[in-house]
Amino acid sequence: MKKSLVLLSLLSLISCAKTSEESVFEHNAETMEFSEPLQFEDEYLLASAMLNDQPVTKAGDDFVSYASTVMTQEGYDDLPYAIDSERIGRLLNPAGEVYFGDNILKVSRLGTFLSSKSKANDLRMLAENDDLYCMLGDIVVCPLVSGEKKVYSIKGYDGVYFYDTFGFLVDSKEEDLSTRAVTDSYIKVFPKNGNLFGAYVVVGEPDWGATFTVPPSGDQKRKFTNDNYCNDTKIYHKYYVVATDTGIKTKTMRKKLAWSKIEGELEAGIINTVVYENAPSDYAQFFNGNMYNFNYVYYGASSKKFLIATRTGSSGSAVKAMTNDQVLSAIAAAENYAASLGRTFKVDGIRFAINADEAYTRFPNDVSSETVDKIEMSFILDFGGNAGTMESLLESSPMKKFLAKYRIERQELYGKSIRGTAERGSKMIYTY
Repeated sequence: MKKSLVLLSLLSLISCAKTSEESVFEHNAETMEFSEPLQFEDEYLLASAMLNDQPVTKAGDDFVSYASTVMTQEGYDDLPYAIDSERIGRLLNPAGEVYFGDNILKVSRLGTFLSSKSKANDLRMLAENDDLYCMLGDIVVCPLVSGEKKVYSIKGYDGVYFYDTFGFLVDSKEEDLSTRAVTDSYIKVFPKNGNLFGAYVVVGEPDWGATFTVPPSGDQKRKFTNDNYCNDTKIYHKYYVVATDTGIKTKTMRKKLAWSKIEGELEAGIINTVVYENAPSDYAQFFNGNMYNFNYVYYGASSKKFLIATRTGSSGSAVKAMTNDQVLSAIAAAENYAASLGRTFKVDGIRFAINADEAYTRFPNDVSSETVDKIEMSFILDFGGNAGTMESLLESSPMKKFLAKYRIERQELYGKSIRGTAERGSKMIYTY
């Protein structure tokens, strides 16, 4: 792959000159008291902690996190290499580091680095090297983690690996990189006019691990009629090799000398989610026996299990056209059916088997409305991958477990501020 650097406004990663943005990490490294990284037994426990609200390991009383130090600094959220969720930041020390097994993972302004602990000094030096992109070697499968996870090797530094978490590297082909947005190599973004708040149609490509932030840098502040107030929304998908972080961060901001967040009425939502699944012949078992089946399903690399109710459906188009009220009604009907059998289930989503090979799953809308200084929402489903369906939870319906290919067919994510009758914010409409 031909490697080139995307030139972003306010950021020069190759220049030897230091920028004001780089000072965040200088402050972190030079003046903050060093805090030993958290230790996780293996990558799976680290991934689980990254994907869930509560860590699975306890920090010592003296542990200081990246979230409580670097992420609290004025203007941090506006940096193109900002970590978006506190769920990730609370696991890293102020140097952006965490241990898993005998290995170290470090998130820096350049991207994500991995190595064994024995090569930690090399890793730390490379994380501060502005010439790193000129030193990248071949794309290889990372030997430190499970699965076919691709990373860059680094010339002259065997055993140290790099992933472009913040999307600064692209396959240049013949394009002028100075005019490209970071997201352009992975998704196609089209601003839509005539909305109460800015909307972007995002057409996905089959690189499920690709990084994006919507709206792109420079378009995240949506001003009210009074230009001193705005909404700032980031819809993000960041890949840290061990786990992927997808979510929304929205806040209301007021400008005096500089922009700062204020308490106000906020709303964020993950809505109209449609998941397509394909597993040749495996859905045939849902056409016999019980009216519904109930199974735990794992999607992608997530350690979270979803309780899915499955029934037959007429067509994919009919399932995709369902309103949220219809989805909730279908889930309630499934739970009532389980109750008639003496079982109590809290169903997360409803799956419709269209034929022996295909199914569509609908999840109810997830909306948060509060008067706060910010709302953060996480979406645990990867955009595509493998979906593992476990055995039936109904004793009367023996089933084999099976593996399907899945992708998110459609989804809308948004954040907005409300001031009186006025709304400002951003929405991402994802379609496959």
